[in-house]
Amino acid sequence: MEVYELLEHLDKVIESGSPDSNRTIAFIRHLRDSIELSSALNDDLSDARDIFETNNFEFAARTFVRTMSAEFEARLFQLQRLLLFMTEYEENDLTIHEQIILRGQSAHIKSNGKVGITARYYPFQDNLIFTLQIAKNFFGSHVKCDTKDPRWSDVKNFVAIRNRITHPKTIEDLGISASEADSLNRAQDWLRESFKSVLMHPALVKYAKDHGAQT
Repeated sequence: MEVYELLEHLDKVIESGSPDSNRTIAFIRHLRDSIELSSALNDDLSDARDIFETNNFEFAARTFVRTMSAEFEARLFQLQRLLLFMTEYEENDLTIHEQIILRGQSAHIKSNGKVGITARYYPFQDNLIFTLQIAKNFFGSHVKCDTKDPRWSDVKNFVAIRNRITHPKTIEDLGISASEADSLNRAQDWLRESFKSVLMHPALVKYAKDHGAQT
């Protein structure tokens, strides 16, 4: 089932009123929103890549990197929200520490001796692997998180290029070479395959098919 077909089925599930609880409806809506956002950002990145490839000037290159970063930061956030939703209703082995990290938080001791929670930024690369491993615990080996894949080095390279472009120190930092552009395309493939392995997981697709067929 392709993305837009799955979206159509999820729309039918919501409109039919067939889910038996508000929780189920909330889950389906969240899943639908995640897929729709990913599709919109995917389209943005395709347009940015086309502009970069046909007009190889520095602004187009930087726009390509920034758009790619926006897509995968958003995908990671949406996946974390999905997993946190599931922890509330499904049996799981997640520790409180893992849940705090999924929320983008950290714990500390306040001056009054109580535990405080603050927002914390976790490096994209570490946060990505952590989140995909949590997803694998929920959904099983179908979830792709292959750091032995040669393209994983391209993902790490993407992070380095993104950081250089968004925090330039010299004029040279703003350029992207042809080899870096190729590396970014490979990183994009790895990232999309990994996220799609969760959002298009057979169990979720089957749920959409079963309920969509009833409407």
